[in-house]
Amino acid sequence: MIELDISFENDEIKESVEQDDVSIVVERVLNYLELDNCELSLSFVSKESMRVLNEQYRNKNESTDVLSFAQQDDEEQFLASEGLTLLGDLVISLDDMQANCEIFNVSFDEELKRLIVHGILHLVGEDHTSNNDDEPMLQRQEEIMKFLLKGSD
Repeated sequence: MIELDISFENDEIKESVEQDDVSIVVERVLNYLELDNCELSLSFVSKESMRVLNEQYRNKNESTDVLSFAQQDDEEQFLASEGLTLLGDLVISLDDMQANCEIFNVSFDEELKRLIVHGILHLVGEDHTSNNDDEPMLQRQEEIMKFLLKGSD
């Protein structure tokens, strides 16, 4: 069982995202990673809210596209209600995501999937030191993206 809580900072952001599509993407990514019985939240926020979070938690006074707040470390898993493993919280800035779409010449849907994949990989303990293509986490991200995009054809 996968428990997903999706929230939106405001109605304008909520109208930009199809909740059912997001739920399907999260479920497919978690299934691909062979994770079940887990819980996570996903919040969609403005660029300014993301900047505040990024400054508060990473000491970077700038916005970013996705932040991940894992609820477990290498030693322990945090159990949510009903014995579910609590993975943590993802926060996505749609403004930054839209800028990515323009920079990388990809669709809204593709970039949303990429940010969800990226965030979930961080929640399960993967990390990268750069944005270079040879980073193992980013290679895994693109492997999962191929799986997701293949399934949406």
